[in-house]
Amino acid sequence: MYLRILTPPAAGIVAPILLAASCGSAPVAPEELDATILYTGDLHAAIQPDPDGRGGASRRARAIEALRAEGNAPFFLLDGGGFAAGGPYDPEPQGRARDVERTLAIAAIMAATGYDAVAIGDEELASGLVDTLASFLPLTSANLPRMSASTPRVPALRRIERGGVRLNVVALTSDEPLYEGVLTPGDPITAARDALQDAPRADWTIVLSHLGEERSIELAKSVGKIDLILNAHRRQGTLPAFMAGEIPIVQFDYLGRSLIRVDLKRGARPRVRPIPIEREPAAPAIGEERIESMGPGSLPRPPIDIYMSLGCPHCEEAAESLRLIGDNILWNFELWARLQAPHSGPYSPEERFLGCARDELEPVDWLALFLSISRGEPHESSAERLALSHCLGADESFLVVDRERTLRLGIDETPALFVANRLHEGAVDPLTLEWLLCAGLPGGELSCEGAPECLSDLHCTKRGMIGTCVGRGTREAHCSRVDAPELPAVLVHDSTAVSEMEDRLLDVVATALPGLAPRRIERRRPRGRGWISRLGIRHLPALVLESDPGEPLDAAFTREGAHWVLDPEISGANLDLTRERVPRRLDIFVPLLDRLARSILLEAIEAALFTRADVDLRLFPLLPREVPADAEQRAAWGELLVVGERAPNEWLRYLTDEKLEIDGRYVSDLARDEPSEKALKELARLLDDLEVERDHLLFLAENREIVDIHNGLELVELLIRLEGAR
Repeated sequence: MYLRILTPPAAGIVAPILLAASCGSAPVAPEELDATILYTGDLHAAIQPDPDGRGGASRRARAIEALRAEGNAPFFLLDGGGFAAGGPYDPEPQGRARDVERTLAIAAIMAATGYDAVAIGDEELASGLVDTLASFLPLTSANLPRMSASTPRVPALRRIERGGVRLNVVALTSDEPLYEGVLTPGDPITAARDALQDAPRADWTIVLSHLGEERSIELAKSVGKIDLILNAHRRQGTLPAFMAGEIPIVQFDYLGRSLIRVDLKRGARPRVRPIPIEREPAAPAIGEERIESMGPGSLPRPPIDIYMSLGCPHCEEAAESLRLIGDNILWNFELWARLQAPHSGPYSPEERFLGCARDELEPVDWLALFLSISRGEPHESSAERLALSHCLGADESFLVVDRERTLRLGIDETPALFVANRLHEGAVDPLTLEWLLCAGLPGGELSCEGAPECLSDLHCTKRGMIGTCVGRGTREAHCSRVDAPELPAVLVHDSTAVSEMEDRLLDVVATALPGLAPRRIERRRPRGRGWISRLGIRHLPALVLESDPGEPLDAAFTREGAHWVLDPEISGANLDLTRERVPRRLDIFVPLLDRLARSILLEAIEAALFTRADVDLRLFPLLPREVPADAEQRAAWGELLVVGERAPNEWLRYLTDEKLEIDGRYVSDLARDEPSEKALKELARLLDDLEVERDHLLFLAENREIVDIHNGLELVELLIRLEGAR
């Protein structure tokens, strides 16, 4: 992969300047690989896939089997811990006895899969099953208490040799108070030093760090002799990997949704790629017999997280609704009421008191306490009334998980409910709350009595049918559906596109056009070319109706003879047919005066370096619509040109605001000269041709598709798709 910065030279022609001749390379050939690591972590007892069909232990095991069968290089399977049932991240907690069975089922599946080393996480400690699990799995931890002075409970380091490759694998367990267990881990940093001090020679030394991102970074900076850290427990960023000094840190994914593949080659940065666990063909899942032997049990009990904050105008109403709703719902799930993390600064004494009290009270009692304090009762009085004086002066340790989950879910307002992996923010009346809790849960029809089936017609929408919410606003509200009249349509698409927009487009219009019956036509076939030519279609995917959609929908369509074409601004069509396709190329346009965009760009570059995809990745400055008239802004763009022309290899330093040795007078002169202004206008014309906004990062795939990228992981997925494009 070549990473370039494109700036307009004095001649006014947009041309590439090489930023780094070899920031990446072509995909690693099998004969060049020294070893392959498949890394998993934080499964949280997700045996079966999530509601969207992703992940789960059984499908993950099948995917591992398929990758192991490739047999290109020595293959090592490692897990970062956090697989046991129960705790705040388990999607289906079902009570102590049932959770023990689920944990043992997970261990059986992992044992059948053949792991080489498994870290012990705080979930395993909280389960109380460490010694039992050690009989199933190669558990490893350097900082657990020893059984005796001469006998470790589990090995601190595992030495693994395969295919001429030698690995030293050390594991560390979090020492943060997020669990209650009989084993208290020691300091992980000290334990890592001790474990590695006399470790035998190896090709790679790897640490399974169930410490979280912050402590893993501290580990990288504090302990030598480490080649690679595999992080688990907590993460903040979206990148699959990043550098902490000279040491790569690879991240985990939750609930078995993807495997992390790490290709190791001596003397090179590891190649890191997530492998999504998608829907698989029907096949017996590994461990299926064990799962079935558990019996039907009880209905799933997904956690319901309610995020509230003191001073929130609608939180009191939500808390009152939660307290009163019990008579109308069979509580077949667990309720966790959390406090929203402050946007800045520490938690207040009242919030710390509530965090401590939550561990002492039943959920309904805790909600009553929240209401009392929200309405002005001093928390000191509450403590005396409820015999909770020991919670006065509590620290923030009770709220660590609250803060992390709030930030990870991106909750911006309260109250907020996280139900069945879906987030709902805003005011919540009792009826809305009942619908959210019942309609959003697996087996909801068995869990709820008397709850409304719908709140609006939108909740009754199904493709091919017209739905009406009868009796809306009452408990008796229900959906009435009739077949929608068929609406013939054509969907012209390009099967070589790297972004999959057709289904998203159909989902967008399904509510307004429930009877839509599109015929999919590939644009390169004769019929596709005929539709494009006849209707002057410029952007794909294109939805064409063969009859008038009628008011008010006709405002979203452009009539072309006897047909109506959905406007690209409405459909989200992102492939520009007037531009030539350039396979395996990604152009990134960067508003460099925007600090946030520059930060995202650095993350994008980091993602590209670890992915090592065979993609031509190029960077452009994203100019405003007019060449800046302000002298300071013109000087900034002049500096941009100078960096690109005179110091292309200093671009990363420029982006991170480090001082560059550039003569300011030369910058000012260049910003005012005629060739530079001409070059800037040339680039502005290019952006006008793309018809895009100029205020955020722009990703142009294969010179023709505008792709929305929100984080490093999405960029990694795009790079991998581009590499595989033909």
